[in-house]
Amino acid sequence: LYLVACHFAAAAFTLRENRETDGARVCVAGALAAVMDALLRRALHFQGDEDRDASQVALHYSGLAEGPGTMFGLDPGGFEKASESLLLVAPEYASVRALVLDYFTSIRRKLDDDHVIFSFDRSMRCGEGDRKFIEQVGLCVGVAAAHREAHLLLCGERPDLIELYLELGWFRDVVFLWKMLILPSGSGPSGGNWRATDSNLHWSWKKDRFVVRGFNAELVPEEKSAEGFADIIKKPFDWMFGKYSSENKAVSAASPSVLAGSEVKTEDDVLFLERVPSFNDMLKPSDSELLLTYLTAPYIRVPLLLGFFADRERVSLLREPALQAVLDAALFEPGQWQSKQ
Repeated sequence: LYLVACHFAAAAFTLRENRETDGARVCVAGALAAVMDALLRRALHFQGDEDRDASQVALHYSGLAEGPGTMFGLDPGGFEKASESLLLVAPEYASVRALVLDYFTSIRRKLDDDHVIFSFDRSMRCGEGDRKFIEQVGLCVGVAAAHREAHLLLCGERPDLIELYLELGWFRDVVFLWKMLILPSGSGPSGGNWRATDSNLHWSWKKDRFVVRGFNAELVPEEKSAEGFADIIKKPFDWMFGKYSSENKAVSAASPSVLAGSEVKTEDDVLFLERVPSFNDMLKPSDSELLLTYLTAPYIRVPLLLGFFADRERVSLLREPALQAVLDAALFEPGQWQSKQ
């Protein structure tokens, strides 16, 4: 799985970034992390039938180790919000997204806040969950100063644990690559024909932070502060047609607020707009108001939009790329995810 993740990351960073490919790469990377997480919770017995014969990393991560410790796990972080407006043009991607969110959310509910590890999207510092996890594993195998030097043990500058438990480094790297792929386009490595060997990550510890190098650059998956609404509506079509430059990845191409350049939540807001988008003079003001009104109702907008464009006088409007993007977003963006619980 680690090798698959390396090959996939190299391919993902090589391809030109757009909303269609982003949906595939973010969801598939999340699925790889989820499968590795599930496998790490299965304490395999290579030498016997007792738990003490299994990997200490797996035992402590799953909470099956002897003693008062509890399980550790991941926080999906920005994956839920970032994936709301990705174009998932294949039903398999939508299913994978739901399964990944359902899996990680169900695990997260059982975790204490100080048992969340690898939160690289929040900070590149060594978190309390990382230190506790490394300390517990280190105590079981006799590693000195495991809590105090957890950051060195985790990045491999002290190889005591990484050499013993290769799965620890593999899992760390797969989670890190997933967090990198969640970031807005343009935040990853610059374009190039990358190979799988380029995705081998080199970790170090400098100035109280992890420093990770891969793809001939320093990689930082920390989420930047989201743009304000006023900043987003100034460039409503950038991310529709390949530029895709908003810091906030979760900007829908079917958002009436973005299309109108003013905050629109209800039908009344549409009526009070001073100016409505013409989509390169393709839509009359009355039709534009009707389109924006449909977009304010996310749960019924699909049949309304299909009916709108099915009209013989309007079907030719879909030759306009901006209107194509609006319809694609309404059809293929998954929107907000809601847990079964």
